[in-house]
Amino acid sequence: MENQKQKKSVGTIALVVLLLIVTIASLVLATYAWAKYTEKVGEGTATAEVAKWNVTSTVDGTAQYTKEFTHVVPVKMAPGTSGVIPVNVKLNDTDVCVKYEIFVDTVENKPTNVKFYKATKSGDVYSKGAELTVPSTTTAAITGYLELENDNTNKPDAEGNEYIMWDWPYETENGDEADTADGKAAKTMSVKVRVIATQVDPNSAATIDD
Repeated sequence: MENQKQKKSVGTIALVVLLLIVTIASLVLATYAWAKYTEKVGEGTATAEVAKWNVTSTVDGTAQYTKEFTHVVPVKMAPGTSGVIPVNVKLNDTDVCVKYEIFVDTVENKPTNVKFYKATKSGDVYSKGAELTVPSTTTAAITGYLELENDNTNKPDAEGNEYIMWDWPYETENGDEADTADGKAAKTMSVKVRVIATQVDPNSAATIDD
């Protein structure tokens, strides 16, 4: 009986020792598995500001004479007169280079012999440039480019001033009959102008031809 108790006691002790060995082995393995340097050594926040877009455009709603004409009521179209539609595009505080396109979408009640041109202004003098094919909703009549200072610094005063000129010649070959008919109708010519501004691709060349 006593021998059985001893055997049982020895067996219990052996089991406890075995469990201790297993526990110690597990702790040792766990220690080796996680024994490495780990520490938060820094943190921060990166920021990137979005470039501002603030392009504006104005189209003068009343066509202006290119000069002072005599023998005709002011601000009236007649054979021998010409005028301009001023279009202004301004960069303001926009942070990117801009290409702009000016479209003449529609021309209503145009006198038969009136033609359109791109014009430039020097002082008070307007000069006729290339003839424009208008109206067109797909092909720009005039294009331009507003750039930043040195292409990387905001240039808030950058603006484009463009002029669409209409010209009604005083004499045209076989044109008197059409001119007279337009004078009798005395309609109001209406020109619809649309301006589109587009950011220039930052990956393209630094400058763009108009």
